[in-house]
Amino acid sequence: MQYNPSSGGRSLVARIDRIVRPTFPYLKKSLPAAVTGRLARGRAKLRAASRTDAAAPIPADLRARLDEHFAPDREWLAREAGITFASAG
Repeated sequence: MQYNPSSGGRSLVARIDRIVRPTFPYLKKSLPAAVTGRLARGRAKLRAASRTDAAAPIPADLRARLDEHFAPDREWLAREAGITFASAG
């Protein structure tokens, strides 16, 4: 199971972006900066509009294993730098 929502985009926008993405370095070199900036901004808006805010749930057993694994790091951060995490514990 993958937890990175940016990977594996199956929407039409993601498929088109994946096909067109290799051409952007060449466009960037050949077009004026203002034009490439607008193109990049437009691509970013399209990608952002096609994303969902729903994150894939992390199974409880995996969350417990991660919590156990990172416990020493969280304790060190709390002790040395006063950094605490609300979701930890």
